[in-house]
Amino acid sequence: MLDIAELRERAVSFAARFDQVKRSAAPADFAWYPYDSLANWQHLEKLLTGPNRQVLDLAGSAPLLDIGPADGATSFFLESLGREVCVLDNTETHHSGMKGFWKLHAALQSKILAYHVDLDHDWTLPREDFGLALFLGVLYHLKNPFGAMERLAGHAKYCLLSTRVTTHAEPLAYLVGPGDACGADATNYWLFSESGLRRLCERTGWTILDWKVFPTEDPEDFRAFCLLRSNLLADWLAVRGWYDREVTGRWTARQFTAELPKPAAAPAVLELEFYIHPNSIEQLGPLTLTASHAGVEFARLVCVEAGVHTLSGSLATLPGLRMVPIDFALDKALPPAGLEARELGIYVTNLRWL
Repeated sequence: MLDIAELRERAVSFAARFDQVKRSAAPADFAWYPYDSLANWQHLEKLLTGPNRQVLDLAGSAPLLDIGPADGATSFFLESLGREVCVLDNTETHHSGMKGFWKLHAALQSKILAYHVDLDHDWTLPREDFGLALFLGVLYHLKNPFGAMERLAGHAKYCLLSTRVTTHAEPLAYLVGPGDACGADATNYWLFSESGLRRLCERTGWTILDWKVFPTEDPEDFRAFCLLRSNLLADWLAVRGWYDREVTGRWTARQFTAELPKPAAAPAVLELEFYIHPNSIEQLGPLTLTASHAGVEFARLVCVEAGVHTLSGSLATLPGLRMVPIDFALDKALPPAGLEARELGIYVTNLRWL
């Protein structure tokens, strides 16, 4: 469990190494991103309170999402901590067309997956659920911040957000014009008042957990930082082996993993509600589903008929982390066939602590 103070210290150490890699990865006149992205960890240390100070633990083992990574300093730092990271950016508006990011990606032998996405238009994410999204310094560059925030709330359980705000007391948003002081950048669009940004977060499906506004060297420029929790996602996170959400649930592969917030006390009973398609029983016969935690099986169910089933089991001990990983496994599943390219296990409709 890393406290935000230790994360800040590690970010400082990583910054020195990162600068060395930059000097060796490109000519001296290469146009790197001109601002220190890793300095955000200083603000985050002042923002986060109480249990939120272990911010990476909120995400459990689920991947992290970095939106608008600049040259990738924060993304590569998080990867250096052993986290799985995905990156989203618009190469058409990125300051170097992501060239700097890819130079560093190669130099660091990174495994980060990066995707070109225009957040102002219809967009999808490379996977369904992320434990934590970093959305730092991007919002005021978007034409459609409401749509982006709402879409993100359906895919990320938590979000670290920062953006420029005004000191106006009313819940307003100001549309930046080309003659404004901050309008020299053609990608600057909306400046929210502090109360306007709060309302935007709440109206797009987020609960505000921590909030702080910082001044900058410009007396007219203030930056709001906040930690948000999605109201649109279920309490549990689909980590591995899950397919896209459907109306009432989602399909799994033969093996799949979920993470749930740690219950208040142990022992705790876990319940999984699911549906088995008739084709599975007809083609495969009876199915056995097991649930395990930390390599120890605690629930098993043999299903001989199609239809709705419930798997339940009790966990006597729970880990210190806030998110509890549960591994599920079927003894067999429908293989990909014809137009169906997925391996299909079961259709999960609910997962919860009783």
